[in-house]
Amino acid sequence: MAEAKSDAPSAPAGLRLTFATPAEPLFTNAPVELVNVPGGSGVLGILANHVPTVAELQPGVVMVKEKEGVEKKFFVSSGFAIMGKANDLTINALEAVPLDVIDKEAARKGLDEYTAKVASAASDADRARAQVGVDVHRALVAAVASL
Repeated sequence: MAEAKSDAPSAPAGLRLTFATPAEPLFTNAPVELVNVPGGSGVLGILANHVPTVAELQPGVVMVKEKEGVEKKFFVSSGFAIMGKANDLTINALEAVPLDVIDKEAARKGLDEYTAKVASAASDADRARAQVGVDVHRALVAAVASL
């Protein structure tokens, strides 16, 4: 019996990551083992052959485990992660900062400042803007607490 031949391209053997901000690319089609992203319903772990997915990133830590086992962690404020059919993961983040360069005291001070702005906001719009700052800084403080 003849074997059926498919014209569909086969997926690469491993996960490939492209991770960028508007300012710079952090990874470009890099082979990686695992990527954890902070999504709306919690942390999403992505390995090779993951189901195609689109996830809105929440403020939190993106962890990239490279093929050599090295883990790199970045704090992101927002963005999207898109897992394609061909083991290609694309992360577009508004901001991404290596976790190990973040000043813990500056993060705590930012949280205190935005919390005060929420309490003293003169309008709903001002309160909503300040609340975004609280949410980002709360996640930032939690992320650097583990360092």
